[in-house]
Amino acid sequence: MARYDIEVVKGTGGAEVEFDVASGAAASIKVGEPVVRSTTTDYVALAADGDPTSATGTVLVGIATADSTDTVAAAGKVKVLMVIPGQTILRLKAHTPANIDTEAKLLAYMMNCVELGGTTDWTVNEDGTDDPDVHGLLIIGGDIVKGTIDVMVKSYATIVGCSY
Repeated sequence: MARYDIEVVKGTGGAEVEFDVASGAAASIKVGEPVVRSTTTDYVALAADGDPTSATGTVLVGIATADSTDTVAAAGKVKVLMVIPGQTILRLKAHTPANIDTEAKLLAYMMNCVELGGTTDWTVNEDGTDDPDVHGLLIIGGDIVKGTIDVMVKSYATIVGCSY
């Protein structure tokens, strides 16, 4: 994934916390990438396509502020700017910019619940299904010229709002 794909617009309160990262890869999380934690582990990891979601028990911790220090043989650490449910706003490119290239199109997606998407760059998967019981991001705005979408993180999709 690419660095700095996700912009933190506001609402973190500046809470930067260090978390443990499992071994198995060298610097598996890059600065500016989304960091998640599963309900089945004590380690954080790089988010996967489709996170955060209640369907897999994977919650968003925040956005990495430095590259992680894990290696193939040893666990490491990563510093994360934590997201606050209902307050943190993140800005990402739209998965399909043509879906939001007019105000009317963007309005059609407003308040939809979506997830992160990406295999090479992080995006908001606005053209996925709107499922408020599963997807952890809520579309609250965007920029039709730049092709970006602003999302708020729902409570159950964060490490401070989940019930595990």
